[in-house]
Amino acid sequence: MKRLATRLAAALTAAMATLALADAPGTARAADTLPSRNKPATACSPMPGVCTATQVGTDDDVVWGLVTLPDGTILYSERDVQDIIHLDPKTGAAKSIGTVPNVEGTDGEGGTLGLEINPLSFSSDHWLYIMHTSPSDNRIVRIRYDQAADSMVTDSEQVLVTGIARNIHVTVG
Repeated sequence: MKRLATRLAAALTAAMATLALADAPGTARAADTLPSRNKPATACSPMPGVCTATQVGTDDDVVWGLVTLPDGTILYSERDVQDIIHLDPKTGAAKSIGTVPNVEGTDGEGGTLGLEINPLSFSSDHWLYIMHTSPSDNRIVRIRYDQAADSMVTDSEQVLVTGIARNIHVTVG
């Protein structure tokens, strides 16, 4: 069962990473247009703007998971304080939408880790998929996001995968 949970977590993490690649909110990029890791980043071709970075805020905690919502705003997780932050990159305004329940750090790299949405259904279901360290393991949960209140509905939490081994270092989601 533990091996199955690890395989499911790896598959979900890979799928979430694939889904996170987008040119614009809700529009997936074709794999052949993505910059290769093996090529030097000397130009922004073929995708203008891919090679640029703009600082839109600062944070005191370790920013770990990051997802762009369909409206162009960003959600990111703060690993050690277990919060999910909603950031408007146009204005720099940031607000905590809540603390992920049942998270426990590891005095290392445990805490609130991966964060993703399903870009095909988020506009209607508002689920946030979160990987985090609990007191006994790493797990994947989903929690609804209330857009009107700009907050997580923590009592909607559903545990999807448990039993992923926790560790002090290199625990990623």
